[in-house]
Amino acid sequence: MDFSAFSAFDHAIFAWIQTNIWCPFLDAVMPVITILGEGGWFWIVVAVLFLFMKKYRKSGVTMAFALIVMLIVNDLILKEFKPVSVKVTLNKPQAVAEAQGVGVQISKSIGE
Repeated sequence: MDFSAFSAFDHAIFAWIQTNIWCPFLDAVMPVITILGEGGWFWIVVAVLFLFMKKYRKSGVTMAFALIVMLIVNDLILKEFKPVSVKVTLNKPQAVAEAQGVGVQISKSIGE
């Protein structure tokens, strides 16, 4: 499959970010924000906090239920089909790995 259109789009986004948004402050802050998403810890904490607040309890139960369903579906069911996953089947290289001329400062995630 030809990913040249996707790659051009990815590179345009990287170049725009590099030109318009990049700053040393975000270089320090964004890795911390990224770590919050690892393993879903942020959403687990938010769901637990919502469970303890009467006003948001219904939302907390909904979030907790959704997280449990995602755990079952993603980690217990779909994990068995990993060799035929979309990512492996399409074999599209990550945009960061292809970026040339863009000062990307991203390391591999914890789970890789």
